[in-house]
Amino acid sequence: MPEDWSPLPSVAGKPNTTKFDNGDKDELLKKFLGRDDLNVVGVDVHKENSNRDIEQTIRIEDSIRTEDSLQTEPVVNTPCTIKRISSKQRKESLEEYQQAFLSVPKLEDRKPVFISREVRDSLDEIVCKLGGRKMSVSGFIENIVRHHLKIYQDDVEMWKKL
Repeated sequence: MPEDWSPLPSVAGKPNTTKFDNGDKDELLKKFLGRDDLNVVGVDVHKENSNRDIEQTIRIEDSIRTEDSLQTEPVVNTPCTIKRISSKQRKESLEEYQQAFLSVPKLEDRKPVFISREVRDSLDEIVCKLGGRKMSVSGFIENIVRHHLKIYQDDVEMWKKL
């Protein structure tokens, strides 16, 4: 678009620089916006009102688009229930965990395994706080891997055949 283009008519190539008073501006804004019921004191107030209208329209359009594009099933508001665990249940689950993973295993024909320092430090903290006196990180890893292999044994055998 040319720089000298103006939506207002010009005379002899010069832009129209007619000065309007506030009343004329309000009338022009009313015609432009298609509203006759604007009680505008000044342009700034009108800008504020039109900005609110625009923001509200955008919010409504966004919500309609969101509902149209995302909602494939009716949304059912299900209350979120917070499950409380008693200290007895916590103690029992800790005992189960300790029996499964923090019992001292008998290791025969040991081989080294490398893990990152970060994982080693995390495992060491668990073993020190929850394990027994003779428990080690190596024993903890042994128990975790045995548990994993036991759970996924059938799946692993099936995957080997693929």
